Amino acid sequence: KGYPVLKWSKVDGANKYEIYYATAKNGQYKKLTTTSKLTYTYTKAAAGKEYFFKVRAYGSSTATAGAYCEPLRAVKVLATPKLTLTAKQSTGQNVIKWGKITGATVYELQCSVGGGSYKTIASTSKLTYTHNGLAGGNTYTYRLRAKSGVSDAASAYSTVKTAVIKCAAPTVSVALN
Repeated sequence: KGYPVLKWSKVDGANKYEIYYATAKNGQYKKLTTTSKLTYTYTKAAAGKEYFFKVRAYGSSTATAGAYCEPLRAVKVLATPKLTLTAKQSTGQNVIKWGKITGATVYELQCSVGGGSYKTIASTSKLTYTHNGLAGGNTYTYRLRAKSGVSDAASAYSTVKTAVIKCAAPTVSVALN
């Protein structure tokens, strides 16, 4: 589910570990929990946001607490969008749709024509895109990812969807010789 999981090694003399977090490296850290375990999963992390964590160990009381570890950064990545694709042969256009992804501020739609490299054709906050002016006889393959203001929070690319725009019917005339 993409939640940050903190893991650390046992510290000699430690009975407990305090975990703190902030939304900026030099921000105000808030205590999350105290645990005797050597791992912690932050299940309240919001998709597309970054967090910073510090952990410190102590023995029988907090008076014996050691120093905090250096702040560690973690990001919950956005969920992967799912595409639907409708090819409109009569108008030479493809309509691509997807559902809203929590935490996303923009969706990056890419297209490959005839198996070539992918090129970004739209960066939009909308949940649909109509690809117009498509040439008959070509195969169009699409993929999409959700993005937020945090660069490494972008989702994985969606499963690709492909449509073939068929060639138009030829106009034929008959002449007698």
